[in-house]
Amino acid sequence: MSKHLDGILIDETHSLAICTEIGERLRSILNENAPVPARLAALLARLDELDFHESPSIVSGMEASEPA
Repeated sequence: MSKHLDGILIDETHSLAICTEIGERLRSILNENAPVPARLAALLARLDELDFHESPSIVSGMEASEPA
């Protein structure tokens, strides 16, 4: 599946490569002993919070318990 944003088409492989590179650069900048900046900590907490909520179905009339 490809993502299209502002005239740029990025496929799943390239999207994953970009995310991996961002993660590697963040790891090199933020070592394990350094405190995490407050804004980054807040964003990470928000991601954790969103992971535990079930997303609504994008198909009307479909329930989460129904097989796809």
